Amino acid sequence: MPKRKKSLSGLNQRKNGIWYLDKKLEGCNRIHRSCETTDYKDAEQRALHWIKAAQDSKIFKTRTKITLNEAIEIYKSTQIKKSLPSDLDNLKK
Repeated sequence: MPKRKKSLSGLNQRKNGIWYLDKKLEGCNRIHRSCETTDYKDAEQRALHWIKAAQDSKIFKTRTKITLNEAIEIYKSTQIKKSLPSDLDNLKK
């Protein structure tokens, strides 16, 4: 994997080549999500979208509503642990 000079802090590429955003915004919660892509430009666009949405929710007091299934998918994409199948079974109950 070639090393790239990153222009967006918090955007990191893991060993599998996938880009992840791990960023703490002032006055907002921490954003920790997989960009689900190996392309830096695409990952950067997704990360900027999530950052803007988090900042807008803080400024305009709005929150994006997501379903439980969407939350489970986000959890699955960001968690790496042996008990993940057990956790997912518990969430579905």
